[in-house]
Amino acid sequence: PLLALKKRYGIPAVTCMKPPLHLRDRFDLCFVPEHDGIVEQANIMLTSGAPNCSSNRGNHQADHGLILLGGIDRKSHRWESDHICAMVRRIIEAERNKKWTLSSSPRTPAETVLALAKLAGESDNADFFHYRDTEPGWIEEQYDTNGVVWVTADSISMVYEALTAGCKVGILPMQWKRMNSKFKKNEDLLLKKGLVVSYPSWVNGGCNWREDIELNEAQRCAERIMQRWLPNSLQ
Repeated sequence: PLLALKKRYGIPAVTCMKPPLHLRDRFDLCFVPEHDGIVEQANIMLTSGAPNCSSNRGNHQADHGLILLGGIDRKSHRWESDHICAMVRRIIEAERNKKWTLSSSPRTPAETVLALAKLAGESDNADFFHYRDTEPGWIEEQYDTNGVVWVTADSISMVYEALTAGCKVGILPMQWKRMNSKFKKNEDLLLKKGLVVSYPSWVNGGCNWREDIELNEAQRCAERIMQRWLPNSLQ
C-alpha cells in the first residue's frame, strides 16, 4: 500500500522497518534497527532499536525500580519460569532500599504471572501489576518514575523504550535457540555499546550503570526526514 501511494501521488515512501530485499530500492528512506544486520546505504539509516514515543522527562526516582517480563516465543528462546523468577527475587532481595514494581506482558505465561504475584505478596518492597489490569499510559508513567529498569532480553521494544526514557537498564538473559538471531544480536550490541548492564555482571558486582546515555531515535529519524525534504525548515 505504501509504494502504491508513492506511485499514485508522487510522494516519498518512508518506512521504519527492513523491507523485503526485492522492494528495498523502491523506498526513499528506510529506518532499520542495526540488529537486523543490513548495511547502511543512501536510502537506509540504521537505528538503535526501533524509534519509539518515549521521552526523558527527568523525573526518575533513584529508590524506585521496575522489572518487566516478556514471555514465550517458541522460535527464539526457551522460557523457564523458575529461573526467571529466581533472578527477579535476587534483585529485589539484594536491593531492599528500592521500591520495586513488577509487571507482565501478553506473552508472559500464567505460571510466571502466578509466581511473580506470589513473590510480590511475600515481599515488603515489591508490587506486582498484571499487564491486563493497567491503564493506557501506565508503562510510560513507570518509565518516568523508576530510575532502574530490568527487562528480559526478548522484550526488545521495552528495552529501547526504557533507554529512551532515560532509565538505567539491566538485561535479564534468555536461553536463545539460535545464536545468530536478531534477539541475540540485539543483546550483544547493547552490551558492546555499554547501553545496558547484564544480569551476570550485576551479580558479580562488576556492572557500571552509565549516567550519560541520551537515546532518542524518533527525533533522529525526524531530523533526517526534515534534512532530506524540508531543509529550509531547520534554519
